[in-house]
Amino acid sequence: MQALYHWFISKHRLVNFDVNITLHELINVPLVSGTFFVKWRLKNGTSTTGYTHRAPISGHRVEWNQTASKKMDLVIGKDGMLSPCELHLCIRQEMNQENPRNLGVLSINLAEYAKEGQTTRRYLLQESKSNSTIKVLDFILNHSPTLLPTPLLILCFIR
Repeated sequence: MQALYHWFISKHRLVNFDVNITLHELINVPLVSGTFFVKWRLKNGTSTTGYTHRAPISGHRVEWNQTASKKMDLVIGKDGMLSPCELHLCIRQEMNQENPRNLGVLSINLAEYAKEGQTTRRYLLQESKSNSTIKVLDFILNHSPTLLPTPLLILCFIR
């Protein structure tokens, strides 16, 4: 189902994309027990949500290797740049059938990676008390023949 804003935006300002996001692993987890999952949300006018399967921790590491795919339209703003398309990840921990608690969150603007094609990156969790990092593969395929200006990609390297 198309978002309501598509009725008000001309078709020459919409660009079709295939977005494939693979959540590989979470490392440097300072815990030794529990199961973990990721709740993800893709916001670009239409809201798409999903969950990974629950995976146990082993050696301070959690592996999912799970892919989420979505066809979507991004809007070219009046300034000629792609409008933001935010991927929000919330990493949750379950212990003994209790309510899940947040380990950390991550927000990624996928519009910054529209020119990159396939990228694999590690991100430090935000709003977290630990230095855990999550490995994410972004694969974005543009169906438009035009080259689009994208927002500036902010690079932060984790060693």
